[in-house]
Amino acid sequence: MNLIDLIQAGTIDVRLPSVSPLASDDDRSAALNSTGVLTVIGGAFQVDRLAAALIATTGKCTSLDGQITQQVETRHVLAQPWNYNRMVSAITARREERPSGPIEVMRVSGARLPTLYIVLAGEHDVFAARQAGDEQISVQILGDYQCDFQNHFIQAGHLLDFSSGELTPVSPSEPWTGAVPLEEAKLALDVMQIIQALGVRVIASDRSDQDKRERASGHDNDG
Repeated sequence: MNLIDLIQAGTIDVRLPSVSPLASDDDRSAALNSTGVLTVIGGAFQVDRLAAALIATTGKCTSLDGQITQQVETRHVLAQPWNYNRMVSAITARREERPSGPIEVMRVSGARLPTLYIVLAGEHDVFAARQAGDEQISVQILGDYQCDFQNHFIQAGHLLDFSSGELTPVSPSEPWTGAVPLEEAKLALDVMQIIQALGVRVIASDRSDQDKRERASGHDNDG
């Protein structure tokens, strides 16, 4: 089964032992330690890393003029709970059928992808809805990420864009903004693996440019 098939199947929550609810309220990277929950696609890909990969392959990012609220499939909302107290509060509110805050998302589209949603605010409410078995959830769509797997490439661990007809390094966090210095185009290893699975191709390194960089680095070290 390929990654697109796994994405079609949707998210699942894996519960892991030995957690601490004492992680910082502001430390999203401590999500697993704080909540004991790892939200994944197909049991292998963490949804926050998938979200980062989808953003890295975005060819066009647009903000919506007006606020759109609609019901979407909960399984296609990429939300990782990251704070224990907020997670418990969201679950309690859902059980008591109390209203929660708005769930703000960016809508993601791309070749062969189902419509996905990257959460900007409201991750814990999405998790609570999943735990309650809600197949649909109301979200506020703030904008669109349009993925372009064909015009992005990987070279020597860097992200390149070919939409202009010329390979240029782009930022994995904002590839739609245009060319950046090569060092700012460096991909995290896990994101690089995911975008390859999504269909982004790897191209051979330009040895002449690489040799120049290595010689320059050696010269600097010698000085």
